Amino acid sequence: MLSYLYTYRVDLNRETVFPTLYCADRYDVPGLVDACFQFAICALEARTCLMHLGLAVEWQAAVFVEPCLKVIDVHAETVLLRIFQDTGQANTGADSAALHIAGKENSIYEAVAAWAEAACIRNNAEPTAANRRLMLGELLFLVRFPLMSEQELQDGPVAVRLSN
Repeated sequence: MLSYLYTYRVDLNRETVFPTLYCADRYDVPGLVDACFQFAICALEARTCLMHLGLAVEWQAAVFVEPCLKVIDVHAETVLLRIFQDTGQANTGADSAALHIAGKENSIYEAVAAWAEAACIRNNAEPTAANRRLMLGELLFLVRFPLMSEQELQDGPVAVRLSN
């Protein structure tokens, strides 16, 4: 921050951007705040965007919220898998299912379904539709069913429901 105050230049990296942003915000250095946000926006990644979204909301930084949401939308599968990992609910089944995700909502559903089945097995429960739903809890709401085509719904959630 001192370097910026004297030279109006800043050398940011992934480790220094948020501590620098905190200081710049605290000591009201708007040019440095903007530089930090611009760097952070350019460096957004699917694996860290949820953390960054939390910081954007905490700092009430509307300029940073939208880019975070775009990354989440584009990389929903990676973000979903990250949620599984961060909540301690990842397992080999979900990891391998996530590797084959093609970027469609039905792929997210398939990853969630694979995880739920593996969770049932881990908890010594028969993987019925009711048990899989119980294991998923709120995670099921991460799947955006309205974005799935009629055929995807029939082949996925509807077929599972009818088979049980």
